[in-house]
Amino acid sequence: MTPRLDEIAIALGNAQLDGWLFYDFRLSDPLAYRILGLSEDGIATRRWFCFVPARGTPRAIVSAVEAHRLDAIAVEKIVYRSHDEMIGALRKVLEGVRRIAMDYSPGCAIPYVSRVDAGTIELVRAIGVEVVSAADLIQRFEATLTREQLESHQRAAHALRSIVDETFSEIAESISAQRSISEVSVQESVMARFAARGLVTHAPPILAVNEHSADPHYGPTTKHDRAIRRGDFILLDLWAKETGPDSIYADFTWVAFAGDKIPDEHARVFKIVADARDATVDLVQRRVAAGDAVSGREA
Repeated sequence: MTPRLDEIAIALGNAQLDGWLFYDFRLSDPLAYRILGLSEDGIATRRWFCFVPARGTPRAIVSAVEAHRLDAIAVEKIVYRSHDEMIGALRKVLEGVRRIAMDYSPGCAIPYVSRVDAGTIELVRAIGVEVVSAADLIQRFEATLTREQLESHQRAAHALRSIVDETFSEIAESISAQRSISEVSVQESVMARFAARGLVTHAPPILAVNEHSADPHYGPTTKHDRAIRRGDFILLDLWAKETGPDSIYADFTWVAFAGDKIPDEHARVFKIVADARDATVDLVQRRVAAGDAVSGREA
């Protein structure tokens, strides 16, 4: 087995699972591709399975139409030519298996994880196999950052923090000098600062004034552009990363008031949010220090 498959097998044994059944149809599960180290390039029009056991040899089930789909991981393959042959291959691969993980989430509680359709889960359960969520395994093999990824995230965060200060200074100077400035013009200047620092983003930042700040994922446009004036409430939400293929995004949301004194209501609401943030950080730090589990939902 490859080092990654060996590592998965060890984790399955520790979790008291007989195996992890990966499944994909038309690139429906990008997690499976990333965890197994498969390329998403090329034609993918047929169903495939890859079973990684806690003990034994991993095996794949692929269509004769795309028999080479899983060649990159060099596992034993069963090729099917019909639906009945696919079901028969699945029964053979799962023979003697009692409890396995698949990329699904009960009740779709974690939609990022819920990649396998209900019908396929039913198909596996009908064979007599218990299916549990692979969420914890996915967290280990997909959501754990390498040192290089963490460092890329920290560099991006440092750059974004500077951009926040520069952006608010630009707004303050423009208002003081009575120069025209708006949501769109500030958004454009933030994008220019990204480029100057070698950062990229999948979508432009959000610059939202007054009631626009209450519109989740608001995007300023020339049609709905709002001038920024003294006394305005301003929200700046920005995210970016370095250009490397494994770089990790940094993401900040900051608010500001364009005036000499923050209104009492703004300050009151901000304190509620800041106290909630601090309570969350405190919870995580206390639990980790004590060696106790903590979930995102609890935080």
